[in-house]
Amino acid sequence: MNASIKNMIASDFGNEPVPERLKAWEVESCFKCPLVGGCLDLDEQKKLLKKMGSKEKPEKLFDIHEILVACLDGENDLSTKMDELLSRKFKKQLDEFSSLEEKDTMDQWRKRKDSSESHGIFFAVATKPNISFNSRKEIFGDVHMAMHTCAVETSSLKVILEKQKGKIREAEEKLKKETASRKAIQKEREAVKKELDKFMGLLETTEAEKLRLTEKLRCIVSEIRKSGFEDENAGLKIENGKLGQRIIESERQVIQLLAENKRLYREIEKQRENSARICCETTRIMEQISEASGCSESCPYYDLCSKRVLVIGGLTRMEALYRDMVESNGGVFDYHSGDMRNGSKDLEKSVKRADMILCPIDCNSHGACTMVKKFCKKYGKSFQMLPSSGASSVFKAIFNENTIIN
Repeated sequence: MNASIKNMIASDFGNEPVPERLKAWEVESCFKCPLVGGCLDLDEQKKLLKKMGSKEKPEKLFDIHEILVACLDGENDLSTKMDELLSRKFKKQLDEFSSLEEKDTMDQWRKRKDSSESHGIFFAVATKPNISFNSRKEIFGDVHMAMHTCAVETSSLKVILEKQKGKIREAEEKLKKETASRKAIQKEREAVKKELDKFMGLLETTEAEKLRLTEKLRCIVSEIRKSGFEDENAGLKIENGKLGQRIIESERQVIQLLAENKRLYREIEKQRENSARICCETTRIMEQISEASGCSESCPYYDLCSKRVLVIGGLTRMEALYRDMVESNGGVFDYHSGDMRNGSKDLEKSVKRADMILCPIDCNSHGACTMVKKFCKKYGKSFQMLPSSGASSVFKAIFNENTIIN
């Protein structure tokens, strides 16, 4: 191992003048590989190749690394550009280590080789011309083992990285779901907020309307109290109660009067039946008397003597006058009110037995007049349709034969 390292590490400068700093292509061959791989990142390596206009366009990282390491075999444009870049990049470390003796240099190396500025320190130490073989061997050993350790750590980190990527993917999926859920919740929350704002607006409007109506009611109550409407209202309630009692009493009296009216109506009907019966009897008696007396044309009342005069309708209050007019002249008086509500049988009977029929049209309905004409034609009776129900009109009709209608 020592023999191989000795072959990689050149001998001291001997009697040649010692330069201030070694150029990148002048460092030990064993330092060139870590110099390119450790002191230059991938972007810097690609930029160097691009600036030099290299015809080769390597795609793999190892190809880029191999080209840059190979250019350090001697001084050329690429190695010169690389040295300039490294000297600018690690100027701070170069200035710091340029004045240090070998012992101090190695002390700083051992102390700071694992720090964040280890690459800059390595470049400063690798280009330092007055470092002994043993020191260079130690530096190479540290860098070499660090590369192995870095490879193992890189492998472990890759495994960890893959696990972390898996966790990240899971986290992203979870985040995606949670984001979608959060958006849905946010959307729902916005909808609820809109409804809440709408409800709050309605509530404010309702409260304002409530306050307005409360104030209006208070004013109305105040006005009522001032105007004494409360006392008047109480009085009206009492009066209303009294009127209610009077109405009930009136209704009771109306019911009693209706019952009494029905009773009287029944009595009137009985009186009518009795009157009709008496009239029939009177007529029969008069006929008998007429036959017995042998009434002749020389009688002054020959026109009415024993004749039945039927007055239909007319003024009911003048029935007594009609009766006196007929009966005082020796006739028999019969009367029908012209009321057809209970039928026409009574009218037909009266027409059938009458000798003279008088029907004032001003106090009879059209239906009654029609029925009178019908029954008169049926039984061959003479009748007179009087324009008026007055006493003079009836008198003229009785004693003026020219007005008789056959």
